[in-house]
Amino acid sequence: MCALPFPDGSFDVVLCQQSLQYVPDKLAALCDIKRVLVSGGRLILTVWSTPHLHNAALANAFRHHVNSEVATRLLAPFAWGDAETIRKFVNDAAFRAIEMAVIESTTRMSSSADSVRSYIKGMASRYLSAREIEEARIALEHEVSATLQTYRVGDEFVMTSKAHLVQARVA
Repeated sequence: MCALPFPDGSFDVVLCQQSLQYVPDKLAALCDIKRVLVSGGRLILTVWSTPHLHNAALANAFRHHVNSEVATRLLAPFAWGDAETIRKFVNDAAFRAIEMAVIESTTRMSSSADSVRSYIKGMASRYLSAREIEEARIALEHEVSATLQTYRVGDEFVMTSKAHLVQARVA
């Protein structure tokens, strides 16, 4: 994102959905997005404002039963959620008419043990070996399921997620 393969002024709109938080040099990425926009062009981006409840439950379970490094990595997508920090970066990249809002969405996840097990395995496999996952699996499943019971509605866990929606223009 810091060196987009497009000529200057190529686009009227750039949509950056849930990816800027993964870029090490966010200002460079925003500056390059600005470069590829036409005069008056518009940036629309979203980044998570708070951790999803199921990610937070999983991170806490990993902190208790595996290690804190994995827990920190699981929460990394949510580490750039401060509205004023985001506004400052967008402003520093010379965007104008910056508008920000918090948007909410609902996440539904089956509350079955198989679903919780699949979620844990899918998330954990990014950071742990199959052996490490299996060693901690039962403890992780119990803790995550217990934590999410508050959000149980019928056969699902129903949770609200929040993200920052940012819109800005090139002068």
